[in-house]
Amino acid sequence: MNKKEKIRIIRLLLKQYEKDKNILNSLNHANLYPSINYEDYYQTSSSSKEDYLLHRIQLKQELTKRIIFIEKSQSIIGDEYYHIILEDYFFDH
Repeated sequence: MNKKEKIRIIRLLLKQYEKDKNILNSLNHANLYPSINYEDYYQTSSSSKEDYLLHRIQLKQELTKRIIFIEKSQSIIGDEYYHIILEDYFFDH
């Protein structure tokens, strides 16, 4: 793997990390159990409601795993090296 490929991978990982944090933050602030009006409640099957809630829960779990992976990686390599990686590979000068 050459330097350009490594730079591309690191950029993709860090961009995905930021995106995941934003999505997880919005999911945490959104109402997990949305209110359902009376008419819609009887027109919507219970399985689709369950699927919706399960999908949101699974999405939150997946995002949390990815965020924890990046944050653990950062703590393992230390702040100094993490900032060097950011400066060298993520930010364009």
